[in-house]
Amino acid sequence: MSGRRPTVTGATVTYGSRHESCLAVVDRMLDAGVDAVLVIDNGSAPASATALDAAAAASAGRIVVRRMPRNEGSAPAFAAAISGARAAGTEYVWLLDDDNLPEPGALDRLLSADRAVRDAGI
Repeated sequence: MSGRRPTVTGATVTYGSRHESCLAVVDRMLDAGVDAVLVIDNGSAPASATALDAAAAASAGRIVVRRMPRNEGSAPAFAAAISGARAAGTEYVWLLDDDNLPEPGALDRLLSADRAVRDAGI
């Protein structure tokens, strides 16, 4: 990795009526500087699905919502998020639950730690 910032896609999984916490996490990821956020809808209630779609529509392509055919749990949904992000060519995928608000600067600290490990040859 050179001195440029790598591409990072944020990814989260949501379900039920959790759109408010999910969108707060999405906003924090975008504020942190991710290139895009992939939201895996793992069985949201209709009102939450509508709110997620509205956020995606207003995001100029920075928020993408994908729906799972049925809720089989978080592991398959996160696997779909990783697969979708990697297929889009991102270098890193930042996974967060839909209720885990990252602290400001968290992504920069993660990338810095990764760079230090790579520079050390570990």
